[in-house]
Amino acid sequence: GIYVVDVVSGGPADKAGLKAGDRIVSIDNTEVAQKTDLGTLMQNHKAGDTIEITVARGGQMQTVNVTLGEKGAENS
Repeated sequence: GIYVVDVVSGGPADKAGLKAGDRIVSIDNTEVAQKTDLGTLMQNHKAGDTIEITVARGGQMQTVNVTLGEKGAENS
């Protein structure tokens, strides 16, 4: 998986409950092993789409739904 380094306050990830230190293991039930996997999966979505992200946090798996926002400098 890939680790969440920072979450923009008030952004889509923050609203969904993602936290810095979470390890993303899958998006829409597709395994995410490296950053390029994340980029490939994101190309299939646009702003307004809702994706299901499974993260490892504190030794447990959690699933959150994130509604994507417009890509900007603060969330690229």
